[in-house]
Amino acid sequence: MRVTIITEDSGVKLPAIDRYHGTIGKGVKLSQHTQLNQVLQENKLNIPSDDIEQESVYRTVLKDFIRPAKLMFAGMFSEVRLFYEELKKRYNDVELLIISGRYGIVNGEEENIPYDFHLESYELIRELDDRTNFFDELIKKIRSSDYIIISLGKELVLYLLDKGFLDVVGSHPQLIFVTSSMFKDKIIEAGHIFLQKTGVARIREENKRRIMAILEGESVG
Repeated sequence: MRVTIITEDSGVKLPAIDRYHGTIGKGVKLSQHTQLNQVLQENKLNIPSDDIEQESVYRTVLKDFIRPAKLMFAGMFSEVRLFYEELKKRYNDVELLIISGRYGIVNGEEENIPYDFHLESYELIRELDDRTNFFDELIKKIRSSDYIIISLGKELVLYLLDKGFLDVVGSHPQLIFVTSSMFKDKIIEAGHIFLQKTGVARIREENKRRIMAILEGESVG
C-alpha cells in the first residue's frame, strides 16, 4: 500500500537537531537566525525567497544550512513530520510531499536551502503554479498512491479545488482531507473523506487515530 502525505512549508525554519538525543527543536524565523544572516551578509546576499534563479549561488554559500525538507521546517509542520515518520514504521511505501513557496513540489527527503517565502495568499499560490507548474506535478506524483492525506491551509485547498483536483483524481486514490469545514460537503460528495481541522494544528491526535483506522481498513464514522 502506498500512502502520500501532502502539506505545505512553514514560516519557521532550521530547527536545531540533537542527533544524540534524537530530538528536533522549535526553529526560528530566518531573519532571527544569527549564523545564517552572518554568512549571507559576508557574501552580500539577502535571505533567499522566490529567487530560484539564484539557486546555485545560494547552494554554494549556504552549503552548511542545506538539509532534507522534512527537517527544514518547524512550527506546526513538525506535527506532520512526526506523523510521516510514524507511518513509515508501519508501511513500506510512504511519501511526504511539501508545497513550497520557493520550489513548488518537493519531497520531504529532498535536500534544499532555507528560504523565506511562504504562500500567504491565493494570488501567491497562483503565481507559484504559473512558475513551477506544481498542480500538474502533484497530480503526476500521486497517481500511484492508494491513500492521500492532505493537510493544507484554506487558500491552498481552495486553489486545488478550483483547479478541479477532485475531478482529476476521481475515485482513486482515496483522499483524506484534514481541513476547514467550508470544504466538507464538496469533499464528501466526491466520495472522499473529510476530517475537521481545529485551530492551528495541522492534523491533531484525534485525526491521526482516525487516519490510522482508515489505513487499517476499519470503518470510521
